[in-house]
Amino acid sequence: MLSPVERLLMLLVAVLRPVDVDVDKLPMLLPVVLSPENS
Repeated sequence: MLSPVERLLMLLVAVLRPVDVDVDKLPMLLPVVLSPENS
């Protein structure tokens, strides 16, 4: 069974893949996604 975090990551990959986002940008996006105060 997948943890909620793994499910969220899979969802992000599914959403971002069609947008053709660079994988290099993911490390910059993750802190934004994981920190609610930046939303």
